[in-house]
Amino acid sequence: MRVTRKGKTKLRRFLCTFIAGLALFACAAPCFAAVGAPVGSAPLTQEEETYIKENPVVTIAMDVSWIPYAMYDKGSDAVIGIIPNILDMVCNRLGFRVEYMAKDTYADALAAVRSGETMLVSGVADDRAMTEKNHVLNTDPYITINYSAVTQTDVFDLYDAASSRRVAVCVGSYSTMAMREQMPTYEFVEYHSNEECMDAVVKGDVDTALIATYAAEYYKGLPRYENLRSILISNFSWGLCFGVNQESDPVLIEILNKGIATLTENDVNQAIYEGLVDAASRNRGFLKWVYDQPIAAMCVTGGMILLVLLLVVLLITRHNKNRQLEYERKLNAELTAANRAKQEFLSRMSHELRTPMNAIIGSAELSLKLPGRPEKMTEYLEQIQTAGKYLMGIIGDLLDADLMEKGVFELDLAWVSPTKPFCSAVSAIAAEFEEKGVFF
Repeated sequence: MRVTRKGKTKLRRFLCTFIAGLALFACAAPCFAAVGAPVGSAPLTQEEETYIKENPVVTIAMDVSWIPYAMYDKGSDAVIGIIPNILDMVCNRLGFRVEYMAKDTYADALAAVRSGETMLVSGVADDRAMTEKNHVLNTDPYITINYSAVTQTDVFDLYDAASSRRVAVCVGSYSTMAMREQMPTYEFVEYHSNEECMDAVVKGDVDTALIATYAAEYYKGLPRYENLRSILISNFSWGLCFGVNQESDPVLIEILNKGIATLTENDVNQAIYEGLVDAASRNRGFLKWVYDQPIAAMCVTGGMILLVLLLVVLLITRHNKNRQLEYERKLNAELTAANRAKQEFLSRMSHELRTPMNAIIGSAELSLKLPGRPEKMTEYLEQIQTAGKYLMGIIGDLLDADLMEKGVFELDLAWVSPTKPFCSAVSAIAAEFEEKGVFF
């Protein structure tokens, strides 16, 4: 077949256009693939996806004393901080669910992963000697840890080879191994937590403490440590990895490394920021407020003391009033019982006295009726009779008093001659007058 010059030109144009189209498609294909894939997700193999389906939960031991990197929040009953923020981000992109196990110290956290209690431990330095020492495997580093020196006075040169100082470090910390190589003349004193290291500096037990920078800044925000000084140690930083149990499937490390590879600088900075905010909220307690606002704290404390004293006074007054009321109640009960006993006694005595008095009066009346009695005897009998009636009147008055106390006494208004009661009274005492020579 014969091709003309014009046909050759058209063919050449077609081939150029076709080749340019292929090149453009090749360049655009990754962009289309990126748009279709989940943002931040890690590319996994079939074996890795199968592992995640069969092992959907990742357990990790966290040293919750390493604030703000990891801490325990009582309000939410959860482990929070910089490291949990990063691990949650990684595992969400991989499809894992994380379960945290809070440990009081880093040594406890290492022991948990070594014994198989958990699959991971929160932090192991990116150093082969350190991983061999801790008997764990490690992932790629997910964050860089910087260290600061905390002192009570002016910060000195840590790299002064001629000096010999006591340095506080946490048990199992990589800082011990790293600094010991550079400063063999230093004496390293191990403590269980950063807080114990800070306390050792305050007490003067050590010259300085080596503490992760963010942790040092957190503790300096507490009132008892705010006078301490800290400085970032140059050439003293390393990558922090997740420590993996040696018995775990190696594919777990590969999966975690792919998840860590998805982390951007913004991801890590956001995790750090949220961890620092959570840590700062822990310092907003009552003691911090007292330290920052002493005058307001004194006013509030004084007001509370006055309120307590007022409550105490009110309680004492009420107690005394209750005691007084109880005393009066008992006294009234005793008086009522005494009055009742008196009334019963008077009523009984009055009735008992009427019988012998009636006999005396009756005998006097009968004696006055006997004939042939001497005149003087008649006079005596009349006095006996008068005195007896007088006593009967007294007995009647006692009965009337009893009736008055019972509220059933009624007055009987009548005309009375004053001569009769006067003469009765005189005759009752006439004998005693006569004995003394007094006569009316």
